[in-house]
Amino acid sequence: AQPASHRDQSRKTLITGGPKLGLRAKLLDEENQSFEKFYHNGIAERAGDDPLGPTDESGRYLTDIRLTHEEIKELYRDPNVRGSKAYANLIQTALTSGRVGKVEALHSELSAAQHVRHWMPEFTPGDQDGVSIEVLSPLVERDSTGKGRLRWFGPKTDGVGRDIGKTKNGHSVIIRVAYRGFSLLLGGDLNRPAEAFLLRSYSGVDPDKPLADAVPAASKRFRSDVLKSCHHGGADVTDEFLEAVNPSAFVVSSGDDENYVHPRPDLLGRLGRFGRGKAPLILCTELLRSTRESEDRRLLTKLRRLSSKIEDPGTLEKERAEYRKARGEVENQLAKRNVEVYGAINLRTDGRRLAVAFRMERNRGKDRWHIYWFRHDEARGFIAELDDAG
Repeated sequence: AQPASHRDQSRKTLITGGPKLGLRAKLLDEENQSFEKFYHNGIAERAGDDPLGPTDESGRYLTDIRLTHEEIKELYRDPNVRGSKAYANLIQTALTSGRVGKVEALHSELSAAQHVRHWMPEFTPGDQDGVSIEVLSPLVERDSTGKGRLRWFGPKTDGVGRDIGKTKNGHSVIIRVAYRGFSLLLGGDLNRPAEAFLLRSYSGVDPDKPLADAVPAASKRFRSDVLKSCHHGGADVTDEFLEAVNPSAFVVSSGDDENYVHPRPDLLGRLGRFGRGKAPLILCTELLRSTRESEDRRLLTKLRRLSSKIEDPGTLEKERAEYRKARGEVENQLAKRNVEVYGAINLRTDGRRLAVAFRMERNRGKDRWHIYWFRHDEARGFIAELDDAG
């Protein structure tokens, strides 16, 4: 993932850290794709009774996180450690494919979080002609010996406990991309406990104080013009985090044929409430869907061929049952509704103006794209211009 002006077939970066692994696996299987760096969040999932590794005596910290290429390689070379874990085997593929340079954790440090900023290598301010990428999460904490660790997250905001899902998602790699006056925050799969932890860590506000007290100081690190919403539009988000980011536009990437009801209707209302200005944009890939260009001709041909075999008097009954099953699968593919063809949101900026565009379901004259324009204001950040399309 590189800014457009810095793309190069020989220099690419792949960031992972959440449960959606299908796309990353396909990228690693492409023989023509290579990556200089593969970043993860340091949690080395494994087979066995402790899927996230050992915990310290207090029960609050994961102690076997793997930050360097050598550390993760040493752990995953044992197939018994990987077992059938999809994430572990994805990392192993990256380690052994021969098309990935380094596999290492991308993280920040809690001990210095309020004073020192942490940047993605080669993207500190001044490295890339105005482009910088700050790493805000995961926050690694050091024990008395200096060894890195990550804390467990429980099921409740500001609570304690050991919830595997909350902990894996809560330590998502969170980066803030800045270009001149523009900023974009990629929210990963953050949840309420993780957001509370981050807001308090970056503000110095203790858990015995209201989380709202952390917003003014934390917003200095999190405030961004665009937020890629956390966890595909799930509702497990704090109002305080949304207030700290206060973007002019939200992008919700959802629509993977799932049963989590993403984006949540109540979440969309909260986004509008805590966005910047009177009418912040909420752009969702499911809502801004596209229609199919045409039916797949190969599927139609296959359907006719299967129907012919089913109706053929010479077909054996056992074969006919198999053909009926295959035909049903083809019919299901053809019956997919247009709502399952998800839209794409296109963001482009020169650091002073921002264009947010999506394709319309039907052309309006010669126009295929609907575009919203924003301009940079020194005091308020990016603010919306009038929508000429009405």
